Amino acid sequence: MLKILLAGKYQMARWVNTDNSNNIYVTGFKYSGTSTIYTDTIIVLKYNASGTLQRKRNISHSWLGGLPMRSELDNSGNLYIGTVGLSLGFTLIKLDSSGNTIFNVANASANNTSFASMRLKNNLVLMTSFAGNGGFVRACVFDTSGTFLWSTLFPSWGGMDVEIDDSLNCYILTRNLNQVSPSSNYDVEIFKFDSSGTLLNQYNYDFGNSNDFANRMTLVNGKITIIGPSIQAGNAYMDWIIFQIDLNGNKLWDARYDYTTSNDEKPSWVSARSNGDVYVSGQGGPDTISVTGSHYLRYVTAKYRNGVLQWVDANPYRGYIGVANVLDKNCGLYVLGETAMTAIHYMDSCAIVSSIQESNITAEIDLIIAYPNPFSSTLTLELKLSTAQNVSILVTDV
Repeated sequence: MLKILLAGKYQMARWVNTDNSNNIYVTGFKYSGTSTIYTDTIIVLKYNASGTLQRKRNISHSWLGGLPMRSELDNSGNLYIGTVGLSLGFTLIKLDSSGNTIFNVANASANNTSFASMRLKNNLVLMTSFAGNGGFVRACVFDTSGTFLWSTLFPSWGGMDVEIDDSLNCYILTRNLNQVSPSSNYDVEIFKFDSSGTLLNQYNYDFGNSNDFANRMTLVNGKITIIGPSIQAGNAYMDWIIFQIDLNGNKLWDARYDYTTSNDEKPSWVSARSNGDVYVSGQGGPDTISVTGSHYLRYVTAKYRNGVLQWVDANPYRGYIGVANVLDKNCGLYVLGETAMTAIHYMDSCAIVSSIQESNITAEIDLIIAYPNPFSSTLTLELKLSTAQNVSILVTDV
């Protein structure tokens, strides 16, 4: 977050996007006051790839309290800003690539007074609220022309994050109060709607006698990876949980991270590659370096592959929680720290087989067909044998 004092006003950044030309878009708000925030304006900044400010847009939008928002870019450079409505519901604003306002629309049918997350997929924009009075989740969908399509209100506790698959089915991540096992308390829950708002299914995930609070998910290559904090029964300390499901809600794997039993571990962000690698950044870890502070504030990044922990880096900084991470195109990972905007760049290996060398095939095999080539997560080998025999295949991680 960035705060700048301008004639009694403050500006706070809330989200950032980059387009195909590496231009940078920062969305936030302007407010007055210190103990109480009086928001009066949404601010949109555009920088070029060199960091030079290209333009600044001010959009009037009053709200008492910090204005939660997210923004998304489409392939044409249009920017969509999602936030809470002026009174109830959600507001969606669209700016074209030149910064002109295409529409500024709102719908109050979801009857929420908060905002949590937003995703853009093809012609759909899906938004959800963090919480609702009485344990209800609110969600709302517009199309990219600004037309309101549908909203929903259903019992659960906190719409934490959303995703949209290639069939435009909408997934809402929340938590559910376990009615069957009181000792389990909260479980992770995902509601799945089709593009018209029809509820297709709801999936519940129970990780034992614990309070499980999911806070973020990401959909890559037909798999959804979910992270969240978890407090086991009889334990005052927090762990983090991570698990992966397919688009039918089937759990593929899960893991619990509890590096130090007497300290908290809490995940903040998750990224995934199409080859199955998953990266989580957050807080908590071992106290291996003598510096002032507490273990639970350690800046931690972890990598998983098919649910197996590959490596953990507990950076020596304290209070520099890994609040976000992003993948680059060269198998690297950038992690943003909370305090002083500290960034760490990790280099990692992308485990994919790039080609099949048929010259190494033994004479007993008449034909081998490998597809797709190259591949990301699954490789199929078809073998034509001259006689029935056992075949040994060695696949090397390059």
